[in-house]
Amino acid sequence: METLRDPNAVLDLSDQQILQSGRQRNVYLLRPDGSLLKEGTQPLVLKVPRYQHKHAKLSLGKRILRKIHPQSAYRVITKEADYVKKVSASERGLPIPAFVSFVETNQGRGVLWEAICDENGDLAPTLNDICKAGKANSAIGPLNAFVASCFEQHIVAPDVHAGNLILVRRDGQDKFILVDGFGDHRVISIREFWPRYNAKSLNRSFSKMARKTGLSYDETSRRFAVQD
Repeated sequence: METLRDPNAVLDLSDQQILQSGRQRNVYLLRPDGSLLKEGTQPLVLKVPRYQHKHAKLSLGKRILRKIHPQSAYRVITKEADYVKKVSASERGLPIPAFVSFVETNQGRGVLWEAICDENGDLAPTLNDICKAGKANSAIGPLNAFVASCFEQHIVAPDVHAGNLILVRRDGQDKFILVDGFGDHRVISIREFWPRYNAKSLNRSFSKMARKTGLSYDETSRRFAVQD
């Protein structure tokens, strides 16, 4: 791909600093001043599942399936990318990052996503960061706009929380972008095909997020507010 210095190379992540190490994947922030991206390109986020860690915890049946169908190891990242490509074809202004490409790395197959950065090229703050800094008041408007967009565009986001919501300025407005937790990893997604069920799931997630951040959330009006 055009942003990589060598589009056909296996990316060596040995010298790359892990931005976030989760239970299921490692996340890297690739900058154009590094060894992997061309100069003058935009920063990208690379997500690489922790294949060896996950394989050790697989049941015997899933290990056999993995032997027969090696591609099943990539099911989660493939479903996330397929979901974003599908909804992007019918909706504009989605509150989720743009899918860029699949890549091969020395840790296994990974996926490149648009990096949500501020005007200085650094990662923009999360809702968690904003609430902890006591600046929740300034974020309520963009947060409620994000919530409205999720319901209007039928966004499937089973793992939305304050740590994966990033506030960035776009087109002269502050907007929240969901950088992870979107798409359904199940083989058959009830949320995608049953909007009413998905709406209930979103309401539960937003209520839980309100409790953890000290905000309030009304499931009827579908709006957040700062508690007095």
